[in-house]
Amino acid sequence: MITHLPLINRPTNNGTTTSKGRIESLLLLTKMKMEIIVLSTRITAWTSDLTFSIEKDVTISKMRYLSLILCAVLSIGIGAFAQSDYESRLTVYAGATIFPDPEYDSVSLVEFPFSLSRNQFEFFRPDGPDSSLYSRIFAQVVLINTFGERIDSVSTYFSVRTSKRAEAMQTGVRLFNKLILFVKPGVYSARVEVIDAVSKRSGEAFIDKIIVEPPVKDRLSLSDPMLAFSISSQDDYDSTTSNIRLIRNGFLIVPNPVSMFSAKDTIIYLYGELYNLDINEQSTDKLRLEFDIIRDETVYRKLGMRNIIKQGSTMSYVESFDIKEWPTGLYSLRVAAFDSSINQSDTGNVLFRIISHRELAKEVRRYRSNDPYDELLLEEKCNLIYFLLSMPERETLNRLTEVGKESFLDQFWKEHPTVSNPRADISMTRKELISCYRYANAHFSTNIKKDNGWSTDQGRVILTYGPWEEIEAREVPIKRSPFEVWWYHSQREGMVFVFEESHGTYRLVHSNVNGEIFNDEWAAILKSEIMESEPDLVPDIDGP
Repeated sequence: MITHLPLINRPTNNGTTTSKGRIESLLLLTKMKMEIIVLSTRITAWTSDLTFSIEKDVTISKMRYLSLILCAVLSIGIGAFAQSDYESRLTVYAGATIFPDPEYDSVSLVEFPFSLSRNQFEFFRPDGPDSSLYSRIFAQVVLINTFGERIDSVSTYFSVRTSKRAEAMQTGVRLFNKLILFVKPGVYSARVEVIDAVSKRSGEAFIDKIIVEPPVKDRLSLSDPMLAFSISSQDDYDSTTSNIRLIRNGFLIVPNPVSMFSAKDTIIYLYGELYNLDINEQSTDKLRLEFDIIRDETVYRKLGMRNIIKQGSTMSYVESFDIKEWPTGLYSLRVAAFDSSINQSDTGNVLFRIISHRELAKEVRRYRSNDPYDELLLEEKCNLIYFLLSMPERETLNRLTEVGKESFLDQFWKEHPTVSNPRADISMTRKELISCYRYANAHFSTNIKKDNGWSTDQGRVILTYGPWEEIEAREVPIKRSPFEVWWYHSQREGMVFVFEESHGTYRLVHSNVNGEIFNDEWAAILKSEIMESEPDLVPDIDGP
């Protein structure tokens, strides 16, 4: 079942849609000298019929340079998100959504929505006649490239007000906010960091595999679909009474940053954008949107379709779907757009998970942890140690149930707090191994999801021997294919791995490490093509 909310289009005088309204909204997020406004939004029943009670809380701030942050407080009727006041770290739920609007030229707008538990923050009563209680919260997102380097960051500082101590301690009340960056095409990760400015407690969430493609300018394209707990129309909103930070194109969106829903939830809300629509005064063609749910690589449910009249070159759409009594598991919501006037189409996908109360408790523990290992899925944890296991151990692990695999992994890491390779003087911590795993997927993957780089020859080597100390890219006329040489100068008498390009990927063709493939022809090539120009580069390339 699909429930429609009105589409938002901002046509200019010539009938085309402009993103001016969006850009003006962004300008409101810059540093301003004004009061902090905190909106309290309560959902009193988490069913298909949502009841909102909106209050306007005005906090007078003495500070001059604070970002204008309008923060929604959402009370969700599922106990899984309730947090204890006595946790040592703040729990941060965060995600990333990419909007490749071609009007942004060569960059894309990336939103980082995040949510927090209000009762984890310390509230205080300031001096003066005001009897309210306040908390002060600092939040920052750091964008990181695949080399682990900080590329960009943005931060904000905002306040939350309550009238009584009991209200501040109430469980199940969440704070929602988001940070925004303009990002060039590339593969990134991000860290969202939050600090309670009163208690000095902190927490963070790590977001992996943020793939930003170049904005498409010459054909129909879709943004990332965004899932939300609720979406309401705010066509003519008043900045003094509405949550500006959570408004996009006239919709007040309370996001679900991690796309997880409880088995008791009944509704999923969806927001997305369409770009480069064909606009012709003589054309009455409509744009068609189709919505499907994919599960286990097959169509689980067709949610329906919608024909809309194109009123501009850029449009937004909002839908809601009934998920009552759906089984727990991983799903993909697929959005397909068809523009018949120019015979173009595009699709977008967003993964979401419906989880039981037991799984929900496990996810809460995962988000409380600061260990990147806890951020991995079970399959990724198995992949992480695949090359460290013997063949019988791999077969045993593959036969186990999910519970059995978790026990196997726990026992493995108890016995191996660090991993080493008997062929080399190399030892890595689990955190270092995870960095290698993420690097391999980001750089060596052959699929769109960027999740199989670990299984390539280059991925195996980096997970087995760690990062190279030096890399050399060459092209040999004899072979007529590019190749890379990885050097490990400090290992014994010097280790070398040669990878030759073949059909878009690099395969290992030669190494001097005992147990790895050795090729006389490539050993000769290394001597003739490299050693002549750099004779001190490799002490020993003739094998073990």
